[in-house]
Amino acid sequence: MAEINKKQIQTTEVLSWKGLHLFGAGLCALKVKILLDLKKLPYESHDIDFFADKNLEPYFLGINIRKQQPVLVDNGTVLREGNDMLIWLDEHHEKKREYMLVGEDEALQKMLDTQSELHACQMGLVTYWLPGALMVPKKKNVDKYRNYPAKNLDPEDVVFWENAIAMMDKMASGEISIPSKEEALKDTFMKLEGIYNTLDEHLSHQKYLVDNQLSLADISIAPNIVFGTMMEGYPTESLHPNLHRWLMMLMKIPAFKPHLETNILPPPA
Repeated sequence: MAEINKKQIQTTEVLSWKGLHLFGAGLCALKVKILLDLKKLPYESHDIDFFADKNLEPYFLGINIRKQQPVLVDNGTVLREGNDMLIWLDEHHEKKREYMLVGEDEALQKMLDTQSELHACQMGLVTYWLPGALMVPKKKNVDKYRNYPAKNLDPEDVVFWENAIAMMDKMASGEISIPSKEEALKDTFMKLEGIYNTLDEHLSHQKYLVDNQLSLADISIAPNIVFGTMMEGYPTESLHPNLHRWLMMLMKIPAFKPHLETNILPPPA
């Protein structure tokens, strides 16, 4: 479980917050919002503008040194990583383990791992969806991140922080070049097609991704399928009819519909 060590949280006000609070307005936060709505859990949203580099300000770094959203605060417990948030919410809030499916732990985890693979694959395309300048960090922001006075970091967070700074330095200096759009699209679409084929075959003989009951797997993967269809118009309907049928079915569920219809990113420049 990706619970953030309270000793390293410097924005200490969040440790005394009551109820549920969610930082994040992008793709990764949508699945958390879907589950919150399915379980009818009230929560307060906190927007941290990624495009304005607000995730590199001391306030947010004092919550999550990894600078990533979403972050969930549950009565002072602070969590990162979207799939871990889904598990936490389903284990700690009524009805408990409602969407984890008894006896299906291995199948569920396999689907959550597939979602992580799908998400990493899709993020390779974001560079070509956003205006290029947004994807290259400014030196002042690299320095801001480097000079943040972090304290009591767990070893894995130290490694993440150091690696992130090294990567940002290389991107800001131009040492890391961005492949052409054509190369990136070809490579990513091949990977996407493989994952989509697997999901489509899985759905050819059952209603949902794990057995025939709505689970965390459906909640986790649905936003990524919408994202893939929206970005560069991946032809889900014609190439993967079972996956499309599943997505349209989820779109009819009130807790899914507003979040899956959300414009996750601005249109291409």
